[in-house]
Amino acid sequence: MKKCPECRVEYKDDSMSECPVCHAHLETVGNSASRYAGDHENETEPAYSTKSLSIDEKENKRRIKIAEREKNKNKILLSGLLIIIVVSTTILTAYLNSPGYKARKFIEQGDLLGAAQLYSERGMKNKAGEIWLSLGKTAKREKQYEKAIGYFKNAGDYPGAEDEIKECNYLIACGKVAVKDFASARTMFRNMGDYRDSGKKYMRIAFRGIKKGSVVQFGTYQQKTDSDTYGPEPIEWIVLAIKANKALLLSRYALEYRQYNSEKEAVTWEDCSMRDWLNDEFYNTAFNETEKKYISLSYSVTPGNAKYKTYGGKPVQDQVFLLSFEEAKQYLPTPANRLCKPTEYAAKRNVDINQRGTCPWWLRTPGAPSVAQEPGNAVDSAMFVDILGTVIVEGCFVNSSDQNGNVGDLGTARPAIWVLINY
Repeated sequence: MKKCPECRVEYKDDSMSECPVCHAHLETVGNSASRYAGDHENETEPAYSTKSLSIDEKENKRRIKIAEREKNKNKILLSGLLIIIVVSTTILTAYLNSPGYKARKFIEQGDLLGAAQLYSERGMKNKAGEIWLSLGKTAKREKQYEKAIGYFKNAGDYPGAEDEIKECNYLIACGKVAVKDFASARTMFRNMGDYRDSGKKYMRIAFRGIKKGSVVQFGTYQQKTDSDTYGPEPIEWIVLAIKANKALLLSRYALEYRQYNSEKEAVTWEDCSMRDWLNDEFYNTAFNETEKKYISLSYSVTPGNAKYKTYGGKPVQDQVFLLSFEEAKQYLPTPANRLCKPTEYAAKRNVDINQRGTCPWWLRTPGAPSVAQEPGNAVDSAMFVDILGTVIVEGCFVNSSDQNGNVGDLGTARPAIWVLINY
């Protein structure tokens, strides 16, 4: 008889050498040959042996089933263990490849830039913004303002980033003043609007060393025809007069081709389309909110045409205006003083220019009456300065047309303003 040392199952077949359940080597537990050989060869097997054998077979079958269950249980446990190992490995690999883990490794190594870039690439805005802001503040403390601005811009709309950019630009502009780069400083302070004392600093630079006859830059307007390449540029102004804390400025160049009035009709400065354009579209285009605070509201009195006895209209208040005949004579006493060139932008918009590049420009004073109009009333003409600097007292039709009604190219806008210089 054979017995499995592992399963403890006994087998009657002496020819078996391996357990069919666990495949262990079987051991011999009795010599069945000697039991039936020799003197006992002719003896009959005891009556209980068949029953005993039946019991042994049942026991063996029971033990085989138990062994098989244990084997299956072990297989299930092994499969579960393998699943746990695979899942754990997958989770660990995912964690090690996660941006959070990689970013923490960057931070542990002191590479904040690498961490910020990683968070940005993965779209983790808040975490990226926090690090970009920290990097920017460090660069700002080291006075690397341009570098700091780059970091703050990378932070996007993270709280505090926008204010930090303004602060860096302010500090850069102050540095420009220190090295006497006034042009760059003026532009930067202008663009910062009301941030800190940028407005006052801008005005100090804009009117630095101001005196009668000097040229200052204030506001911006389109002056090149290629607006895609050249945007609005600083407007140059001639200082005509300084009175107390104010200065009267006249644009150095004609900025725009404009009719005095869009229709050929009897009209005064009070009601003409030129005045509407200057105090609305031009005013809001040329000046930002900071500059507007320094433009003084002026009281425009327009005397009538003394030669032709025409009506000048009621006094009005203006932010921007045209010079009157009297003001042109007072502040620009000679034809040479009154010569004016248009900007490239204005020149391309239907302006009459002579060989020297000068152009005519409007005054706000009325011209001579036409045949159908009586002296003392509003007229359909206005004075202007011609291309030689001469004031044409009889004027031109307000819509720049000739006697036949053909609209010509006469007339440009040369704005004037009073500004506060006591800051």
